[in-house]
Amino acid sequence: MRLMQYPLDPKAELVKWGPAPGRVYYADWMQGEVLLFAQTYPGLRWPDLLQLNKGNLLCVVMEQDAMNRCGGDVFLKEMLPPERREENRAKWREALQALRSKESALERTDMAQLSTQEFVALWRDFQSAVDYFWCRSVVPELANYGSSPILEKALLEHVPAEQCGSVMETLTAPEAPSFYQQEEVELAETNDIAAHQNKYFWLHNSLDHVGVLSAEWFAERKHSLSQDVRKKTAARFDEVRRNKEDVRIRYKLPEDVIDIGEAISDAVHWQDVRKGDMFTFLHYREMLFVEAQRRLREEREDLLTLQSEEIARLLEGEKLQFGIKERREACGFFCDSSAIRAVDSATALAYWDAYIEPPLESDTQELRGIVASKGTGAVRARVRVVRDPRTAADFEQGDVLVASMTTPDYIFVMKRAGAVVTDTGGLMSHAAIVSRELNVPCIVGTKIATRVLKDGDVVEVDGDNGTVRKL
Repeated sequence: MRLMQYPLDPKAELVKWGPAPGRVYYADWMQGEVLLFAQTYPGLRWPDLLQLNKGNLLCVVMEQDAMNRCGGDVFLKEMLPPERREENRAKWREALQALRSKESALERTDMAQLSTQEFVALWRDFQSAVDYFWCRSVVPELANYGSSPILEKALLEHVPAEQCGSVMETLTAPEAPSFYQQEEVELAETNDIAAHQNKYFWLHNSLDHVGVLSAEWFAERKHSLSQDVRKKTAARFDEVRRNKEDVRIRYKLPEDVIDIGEAISDAVHWQDVRKGDMFTFLHYREMLFVEAQRRLREEREDLLTLQSEEIARLLEGEKLQFGIKERREACGFFCDSSAIRAVDSATALAYWDAYIEPPLESDTQELRGIVASKGTGAVRARVRVVRDPRTAADFEQGDVLVASMTTPDYIFVMKRAGAVVTDTGGLMSHAAIVSRELNVPCIVGTKIATRVLKDGDVVEVDGDNGTVRKL
């Protein structure tokens, strides 16, 4: 359907996830995270949002004020109270166990032998498990969107405004390894590469592609890891805990403020763990996708522009509202708590221009953003703009990584970066978390870094002041 010209206010302060490499099929999350979530948690919801795809790029757009309200409600009701947090964690584990059971069943199923009706039933059954996983695992993500203003307001009663960002960075740092860190520890210590590969084959999956990493890939990478990875990782988190205690004592922070920081820290780690679970189930959804493509005899690139339910309807012989060929250029979905509505290609392109790439007002020489990691302070280095980490094999040690945002598949690029700069994100974003782990300066939320900075530009990234200055 054609929506009103602007379903969100383009002049409002916007929250953007992306643009980042992503396909509609792999990023089919709205049914579970938005619609089912609103049904499962009465009184709580996502704000109205747009998901836009242009080529292989994906971006989700929401209004900042609405996101703060909705996310803040989830944080206060479902994440901050310890008992609710544990109940939600138990529900998430329950949903994950059910999904794992479906994955195991898929491995034992000869899908080519199923009738169309049987295959569609299998398809929807698996998707139902995915939707429930999304619903139960989205609590920390949605809570994180609204938690920063709550923590900042609480801290300003005890901490000078100019030091508030640094204290927030310290208090919200996770106290447990990410799934990438855990995989490194296990790889460094294992003598059974085959077993390790079987556990982590999905490590490079993303919302843009899926694949299976070989045992040879892990074996080659093992040679570059030191044997004391576990010791270094443990030392890093000991430092995180010491820093939190130092901040607590220095500013005489009360327990209620500490509790907010701990809840956010827990949410950040939980959100990271969820990404590993997601990259795993994408492998099994791909098995279903391959069989669906065989039955439909459509090109893979076309089917990747569809949501799961749209593919199910095609399998049943229905026609889509918009042709799938036109979606290769652009497509979009508007979602509130009641429905998901597709928009045509021309409308999606117009929305992309209005929300994602509005005209720049002037030639900018200095950018400002949020200090997500102070790192070593100021870094002067060459810019490398990375829109797809798979194309960054030649990224050089010490370069400044500039991206719209980072996702887990950026990790191997980030390990070579001297500093990280993003258009979007906050203190709980992926870029922020990983940069703290790596101890490199990270400035997030610049809004226009990828549009202002070019490959080869020399910049100074100041992790103390939150500036990126062209030299």
